[in-house]
Amino acid sequence: MRVATTRYPLEIHDSIDQAFERLKELCKKACNVDFLVLPEYAGLEWVWPYKKSFQENVEFFQTSGIEAYKNALVELAKGHNMTIIGGSVPVYDTQYYNRCYVACPSGKLLWQDKIHLTPSEKALGWLNGSNTLKIFDSDFGKFGVCICYDSEFPELVSQLTFAGTDVLFIPSYTDSAHGAQRIHVAAHARAMENQCFAITATCTGKAIRGDFSCDEFDGIATGEAGIFTPIDAGFPESGILAKTESNTLIMGDLDLELMLKVRFSGQVLNFSDRTNAQSILLEKEQL
Repeated sequence: MRVATTRYPLEIHDSIDQAFERLKELCKKACNVDFLVLPEYAGLEWVWPYKKSFQENVEFFQTSGIEAYKNALVELAKGHNMTIIGGSVPVYDTQYYNRCYVACPSGKLLWQDKIHLTPSEKALGWLNGSNTLKIFDSDFGKFGVCICYDSEFPELVSQLTFAGTDVLFIPSYTDSAHGAQRIHVAAHARAMENQCFAITATCTGKAIRGDFSCDEFDGIATGEAGIFTPIDAGFPESGILAKTESNTLIMGDLDLELMLKVRFSGQVLNFSDRTNAQSILLEKEQL
């Protein structure tokens, strides 16, 4: 299973066509991969050309841009025979969600909505968290998507891996060194404790050009994308297969057979010892 992930420089385009051309070029560079991962809010490139306030852009996008965005993801997934983890974009579906579309080579378009919103997302006043975690079944095995902050909750990823998920995709947007480090540590920890693969994607730069900027994203996006593995024999000692290190695109091959082997006969058995954990009694002692 070959994956590509991105450290995605933010841009503001003059039109949706320009946003589509950029995505098309990225897919060409990631040729011969099975999965391409875009970062959280990468889909906002399809919103910003309207150059209104952020909320007006998002509202207008629902009727005048979202279908083009979805069609582009499906067209490119089919054309390159890859599954595209499409980052995310705000989508109205009875209420607004931060939604990551998953475009499949078959032409199917699926999605995962963000569950845990950050304080800044809550402060918008109109974005909502979901209560549904999905397991996606592909020709390469089962995978899940945890959008940015969701990856920092071990119980979410445990639910996925206990249900058979082998690969976790983490589209992220962080605008501080602390935030970038949290996602790095979370992905590293989830891969270690579940003996699975975790792949992060991130944005870089600032959404501004000329006299237009997006005030809701007033920080400078930062961080590195990475491919994380179990920490056991046959895998890198660091548990890091690849990091972008200022590159915009990295690729790596995920050995699912080796991953399953270390789950059940590795140096340690984090996964099976957790799934078969006995009830633990909590006792209090007075000093």
